[in-house]
Amino acid sequence: MFTNTLGPMFTFKAMDINHQSCTPSYKLSNDLSKNAGLHFTINIKKDMLVELCVGNYATFDSLVNGIDGIFKASTTYCEKIILWIMFQNSKIGTVIREKYNHYYDNNIGSKCTSIEPIIKYIKVGKSQSFIIIKIQVSIQLAITRTIHHS
Repeated sequence: MFTNTLGPMFTFKAMDINHQSCTPSYKLSNDLSKNAGLHFTINIKKDMLVELCVGNYATFDSLVNGIDGIFKASTTYCEKIILWIMFQNSKIGTVIREKYNHYYDNNIGSKCTSIEPIIKYIKVGKSQSFIIIKIQVSIQLAITRTIHHS
């Protein structure tokens, strides 16, 4: 699918951390229903259409589940990955853009909104007594659309 798209491939892999030192070694499956809806690996290229997933990222700024935008860049600040998305509606992400405007440079335009990884706590084990902390960017490719008529 990506072979005809120009530019480098960006791969974002989830990080799973055992919350308690006594937690047995546990690997989460790739089943989204068991992973708090977060993909284990996300592959995207610049200018691809993506959408926010896994709940509401920042409702005060209209960054909600399903809102789509164009992936523009990925940067790392203080060991934290930040994705830069340009949303089709310029009102989406205005508060976050203002808060993080000092990150803009020649590669990141002022119309891009920063999206940071989210943290999910997932209970695992037979008795659900162990916790795995999953860190991943909450985006996915927005390739297909379903239109419902009422």
